[in-house]
Amino acid sequence: MTIKSHLISEKKNLKTIGLILIILFIINPFFAFLITLTNVFIKKKLNKADYILLMITLAGWISVINMTKIPSGDQIYYADIYMKVDTSNLFKSIINYREDMESKNLSEICFAIFSVCCNLITNANPRAYFFLISFTCYLLYFLAIYNMLKNTSKKHEIVATIILMAFFTPKFNYTLHLIRQELANAIIIYAISYRAIYKKNNWLMIGIAIFMHNSSILYAIFSLIPLFYKKLKNKKLIILLVLFYIFELSIGYISNLTESINLEAIHTNIEGAINSGKSQTESELYSERTMIIYSIPLLIWTLIIYYKEKQGKESPIIPFTYIFTLTFMLIITLNTMPTLQYRYLSYIYSIFPLIICYGSKSKLQLNLWLIIICIFFTFRFYFIDNFWIGYDSLSNIISHSFLYYWNTAIYYI
Repeated sequence: MTIKSHLISEKKNLKTIGLILIILFIINPFFAFLITLTNVFIKKKLNKADYILLMITLAGWISVINMTKIPSGDQIYYADIYMKVDTSNLFKSIINYREDMESKNLSEICFAIFSVCCNLITNANPRAYFFLISFTCYLLYFLAIYNMLKNTSKKHEIVATIILMAFFTPKFNYTLHLIRQELANAIIIYAISYRAIYKKNNWLMIGIAIFMHNSSILYAIFSLIPLFYKKLKNKKLIILLVLFYIFELSIGYISNLTESINLEAIHTNIEGAINSGKSQTESELYSERTMIIYSIPLLIWTLIIYYKEKQGKESPIIPFTYIFTLTFMLIITLNTMPTLQYRYLSYIYSIFPLIICYGSKSKLQLNLWLIIICIFFTFRFYFIDNFWIGYDSLSNIISHSFLYYWNTAIYYI
């Protein structure tokens, strides 16, 4: 058999298996996920298709859990405007998607386009809308992890990191709370992983992230700087950290500066961000104790990773160590803006599995530790964490079909 005929045969097999899994997923999402997970553990050597099928079914399963969430807070707001979309004029629907805004907010037009497309696909079903949001976020996170680890890691390391991302409760709690930011977050993390591996910018993903939510602009700028992908000399690193710290201290003064030079649009956005930083609702969600608990191990692993990487050479993990360090500094500095602290904490949670995995690949050979922490967070997700109060019971989610939840309207919005 020639290489070409072998590839054709592989594609046909993948299509057949994919179709069977789609049918199984519709019948029972949990069962479909278990089949792909079993396949991953049984096979000694996995190909790309095996990982892709695992990522799709796992993203689907975690999103089925997410779609059973009882809407609260901002989720009710997003569901309300989503169901009111007039699809008779798509252009007008996109431009006026959030009519409650004082002015047309075209800076986040990609979110409007995404939501209107979902509205057409789901016939304005909010529960299906939340499934698509969650599925998109998790699939992009999984693909970023796969991109980063596929050339340097063993099978169990890749699978454990993907599972850790899926069942990392702090991240799960964000997905349907900060909807626009989570979509932008997942997109920009994928774009950075793409640049780190393929040595070229994914301009489409960077552009979509920027126009999905403004919080991604900072990371989009970082992603375009070549030095962002290299281990810097200590002197340059110190200069970078000092400059970023000065930038952080100046955030509170930017709004007045833009107003004085009549940059009205920029002033409006910055003023809104700063005012939102004083929001009591989300300020109550931010916990400095929780942030420290998760940041300390990341800080340790970041130092380990940075120590063992070669200076001056590009490394796929280096940009994520910078993201953690700079975001950690930003959160600490914004001590009078708990909402912004809460929002940027999401970026730390997004890279937690990646850094933990790379840290485990040190000379200490703590691969077993990676598996243990993966099992710990999975067990905690299903049996300890109290977020299940706002969701359907696990037994119901496991036993019901996908269509049961897709077709069930949320009447209490």
